[in-house]
Amino acid sequence: DPQGTLVGDVTHPALGVRRPARAGRFRIAAGEVSAELDVAGSRLQLRRRLRDGDHVDAQIDGVPVGRLRRAGPPAWRTLHARGVGSAREGARAQLRFARWLRTALNTRTPS
Repeated sequence: DPQGTLVGDVTHPALGVRRPARAGRFRIAAGEVSAELDVAGSRLQLRRRLRDGDHVDAQIDGVPVGRLRRAGPPAWRTLHARGVGSAREGARAQLRFARWLRTALNTRTPS
């Protein structure tokens, strides 16, 4: 199952405005993306079925906070490869991920 690290900015009434999430991880399995981000001393857990559009179910420290929506530029515009030896290797890694993700999004998953 594909997995990796992620970072970002989070805005939510329970966490504040544009709070940095500098540590996080994601996993894609069984037609679902799940992620955990450490934000302002809290753990934000996100879950999204690949076929459910932009709706993301969220919990903060294990407490459901409902459905969230993504704001800002498309995620692919802010995607960066880490742990690579050069910009060229990073670009290749991003391209491989984008191809894989496109395939995953276009593959029907069992309901």
